[in-house]
Amino acid sequence: VIGVLLLMAGIQWLVSTKEIVELLLNSVALAYIMDLDELIYAVLIPVKVCTVMRLLEPLPARWPIFVPVRSLFLACVGAPCVAVAVYLIDAQLQESVVLRETLCPGGNAVS
Repeated sequence: VIGVLLLMAGIQWLVSTKEIVELLLNSVALAYIMDLDELIYAVLIPVKVCTVMRLLEPLPARWPIFVPVRSLFLACVGAPCVAVAVYLIDAQLQESVVLRETLCPGGNAVS
């Protein structure tokens, strides 16, 4: 749930960025925020616990339902994220077109 909320907020944050340098810095900051929990885990968990967890084998489990639950879940979460991103990018594009038409009427480039 937290990852999905961070994804939605990150999409909105990156779409609202106008300069390429700021976009690069914001994406690096977002990647850092998304990886922060793994970094905290790597620092705080002792080496012995990490070794034991790495050596554990998964428990066998039978899944009685033949529906691809993981794929359906990813599609149900991913489709709205993509739709929101496209909507936000389209709004940003429309704003940029209006700004260009205001600053450069007739499509003439500013020299």
